Amino acid sequence: MVRRTTTLGLALATATVSACAHDPRPLCADLTPDASRPRAADLECMRRWIEADNSWPEGAEARARAQLEALAQDASDMSEAQYFLAATRVVALADNGHSNVSLGAAYRAFGLLPVRTAWFDDGLFIVRAAPAQRELVGARVVAIAGQPVEALLASMAAHVGGTDELRRAHFHAPYLLSPALLHAAGLSEDPGRASLTVEQPGGARVTVELATYQPPPGAPHPWAPSWRYMLPEPLPDEGEAGWIAALSPTDPRPWSLQEPDEPFRYRFLADRDAAHIQLRRNHSDERHSLPRWLRKARGWLRRDRPRHVILDNRHNGGGDLTITADFVVSLAERLPDDGVLYSLTSDATFSAGIYTAMLPRGVAPTRTVVIGGHVGDRERFWAETGPPALLPTTSWRLTYATQLHDLGAGCHDPAICHVHTPRWNVRVGSFEPDLVVPTRAAEVFAGRDVQVERALAAIAGDEPVAVADARG
Repeated sequence: MVRRTTTLGLALATATVSACAHDPRPLCADLTPDASRPRAADLECMRRWIEADNSWPEGAEARARAQLEALAQDASDMSEAQYFLAATRVVALADNGHSNVSLGAAYRAFGLLPVRTAWFDDGLFIVRAAPAQRELVGARVVAIAGQPVEALLASMAAHVGGTDELRRAHFHAPYLLSPALLHAAGLSEDPGRASLTVEQPGGARVTVELATYQPPPGAPHPWAPSWRYMLPEPLPDEGEAGWIAALSPTDPRPWSLQEPDEPFRYRFLADRDAAHIQLRRNHSDERHSLPRWLRKARGWLRRDRPRHVILDNRHNGGGDLTITADFVVSLAERLPDDGVLYSLTSDATFSAGIYTAMLPRGVAPTRTVVIGGHVGDRERFWAETGPPALLPTTSWRLTYATQLHDLGAGCHDPAICHVHTPRWNVRVGSFEPDLVVPTRAAEVFAGRDVQVERALAAIAGDEPVAVADARG
C-alpha cells in the first residue's frame, strides 16, 4: 500500500543523504517522553515509522509490527545499548538501504575504540588511530572481541537493511568498534573495552585490548567517510591529540585523495585528452554550491573539449539526483564518436551517487565503461522520504522510504516511482562494473589509485576495456 508520494530525501548516516533535499520537521514532533512509561513515546514513533515506510518485502511489515510489540514488553528493562540493537532489528526488516537507524546519535551515545577502519577488497584495515595506538595503523583486523570480522559483518544484516556493500562502506563502525554495543550483543564482557586481533603488514598477529575513546568535551561525533580517515588532516572529534593516519603529510597521494575539503573537483589531463570529474557527494552546503560548480564545470568542458571523461563517484554517498542528472546525461550524449566515459564506482557509491554514476550507462551504453566495484545498493530500491522520524526519548533518527527507483528495468508505475523525467528514467540492466578493479589496502597506502590507472591505460590503448556484452 502506497501511503506517501513525497520527493524528499533522507539522511543515511551523518553526511550521506539520498536523492533529494531534506525536510527537518520530525514525523513524531507531537510525541513527548513520559517518565511513568519509559520509551513508550519511542515505540509509538516506531509504529508511525512502520506505517510511513513503503519498502517492505512481502511479509516483512507484519514481522516488524510483531517484533515491535514484543520489544514493547521488554523495552523499559533494557540498557540503552540493548534497546538500540533491538530497535535496529525491527527497522532492518525493511531490508532497504534508505530505511535504517542513522548513526549520529549512536556514535555519541556509545562511543568507539580509538581507531578508525575502512573496508578494502582484501579486508578491514585500521586507517587511523589515536597516538597511543599508532602501531596499529595499516594493520588488517582479523577479529574483534574474539569474533572474526567476516562473521561480525554477516551479523550486521540483522541490524542494517540493504546490501553488504552498504554495511561495509557506511555502517560498520559502531557495530564493530563500539564496546558498549559489542557487550549488549553478548560478544564482549566489558561495555567499556574490547579486544582487537590484527595482522601487521609483515604478517605478525597481535591481540590488544582497547578502551572506548572519549572525545574532548563538546566535540562532534566521530564520523567521516572512510577515505577521509586515511588522510592526515585533523578531524573535529580528535581535539589536539594528533591522530595518526595511514597516509602521512609527506606520503604520495593520488589526485582523488587530495583537497579533502573540496567535494566537487575537475582536472584536465591534456596528455590523455581526458577530463577527470570527481563528485564526493550530491548536495550543497554553506560553502559549496553544487549547481554553481556544475555551471563552472560546463565552462571548463567547453574550454578543454576532452575526448574522454573519467566520472568519479566512488566516494559519492548521495544527495539530490536532480542536480546532476542533466549534467551527466549530457556528458555521455555529447562525447565525440571515438570518446569513452569511464564511470568509477565503489561500495561507497550510494543513492543519488548511483544515479550519477549509472545514468551515462543508460543513455550511452556503447560509450560508457564502468570501472571499480559494485555500488552500495541493488538495481531496484526504495528512497525519498517525508519528515524524519526522530525518537522522542533518544533522538535516534529513523530513515524511511516512500518511492521506488528501478535502474535495472526502469520504473514505470507513476503511483510509486520517483523518477518521471523520461531522460532520467533509464534501464541499465545491472550495476556490475564492466571491469572489476579491486581496491587493495597496500596499493592505496602506497599512494596509488588503481581504478584511475586502469582508465588511463584504456584511454592510452595499452589495456583496452570492452563494454559488457549483456547487461540484462
